[in-house]
Amino acid sequence: MMNVGSEDEIILFVKLGYDGHSLGACHQSQRVHMLSLLKASAQVMPSPRVVPVNLAKPPKEFTDLDLRLRLPVLHIIPAAEADRPEPLDSSDDIVGALETKYPGGLCACSSQCEAEADQASRDFFSKFCFLVRGVSKETSHLESEFHTLDKFLQDSSGERGEGGFLCGSSPSLLDCEILPKLHQVRVAAQALKGYSIPAHFSSLWRYLYAAYSCSAFTDSCPPDHEIILHWLEHCGTPDAMKQSRKLLSQIGSERHQASYSFSIPAKATPVVIDD
Repeated sequence: MMNVGSEDEIILFVKLGYDGHSLGACHQSQRVHMLSLLKASAQVMPSPRVVPVNLAKPPKEFTDLDLRLRLPVLHIIPAAEADRPEPLDSSDDIVGALETKYPGGLCACSSQCEAEADQASRDFFSKFCFLVRGVSKETSHLESEFHTLDKFLQDSSGERGEGGFLCGSSPSLLDCEILPKLHQVRVAAQALKGYSIPAHFSSLWRYLYAAYSCSAFTDSCPPDHEIILHWLEHCGTPDAMKQSRKLLSQIGSERHQASYSFSIPAKATPVVIDD
């Protein structure tokens, strides 16, 4: 039951997609968006008003905050005007502010589990970035990091229960950080490098299944084409730019329908998400 800040207006500015209406592929935007939806669902904070922003043509509501041109941004308009905080444009600061002002609504991780989960999930994203940008030519380094994460999830499954998240049966702060990155890697590695997460990493796929069963994740997730366009831009090669122009032309078609890679390669046990 909500009893703190129930009359606050919470505005969350996130990245707008290339297509002009979808959520953009910014893992930090999804991180804070997912967190705010989890807290709102648990009724520890009001539901946020999410405003997707094109930084090339930001709306007046955004420019009036007089911040740097970066996303995400949190602006809380409290019921008590005297207590109005400054808007925040750092994802870490946003997470800290939401946790301080609206505590609860998440899985409470033990310090040991959180440290082990953080260690196991720390490096896969950097290995993916090296692969996409051509710094690394082989997928073996990325797959090694997936093996590390899969092994952690498998070894800790008894302690975590049936929910399938990093430290318990419901998402934690760390899940809000890791899952948006992991999903982008899943989509972009397949589209740009022809690499799929191996099906035998069953615990890792179960983790993704848990995410795809959680409305806070799916409601804050960008469609596949936005993820692909984002990483094509990061490649910066002539071939990538050619692919990007082709995809932009496709999504501009009236027949284009956004798709989301929320499938898994094998049958999974249903995941129970705690409210």
